[in-house]
Amino acid sequence: MLSALGELHTAEPKRRGNPGYGRLRALRVLVYARLKGLENDTRVVEHLKKNRHAARTLGTKVGVEIGRLISSKQAQAAVWYLQTSRGLLPTNWKNQLTPNLLLQFLKNQKWSIEQLSTKLDDVEELENLENNLKAFIRLEASY
Repeated sequence: MLSALGELHTAEPKRRGNPGYGRLRALRVLVYARLKGLENDTRVVEHLKKNRHAARTLGTKVGVEIGRLISSKQAQAAVWYLQTSRGLLPTNWKNQLTPNLLLQFLKNQKWSIEQLSTKLDDVEELENLENNLKAFIRLEASY
């Protein structure tokens, strides 16, 4: 999902090193901030300083530079895919679908972000997508 998001919005030149790793951390933080309702960098930093466990889980060091590695458009797209996928599920299943679990689901299905988008656009595919998500969540919960 993340590499697909990068492909959608790559206007940056290629660089050396592990491409996208910094973006992955930034995307995690921005999605987390959006879900928590934290609207600016200062609030995100203060929240992560108070909640060290959340910072460790997100895999980032607390700093103001976290929002500079990814555009807000990419973060909004990631949150939209997550929230739309959650919207397909019954209420008692919604909170079980985390950003990480959605990424695992896409990897397991061998889908790109474009394929997920196509399935979300097709009314006939929505029921199949819902059933696939439920089956995957049920499978992951059994581990």
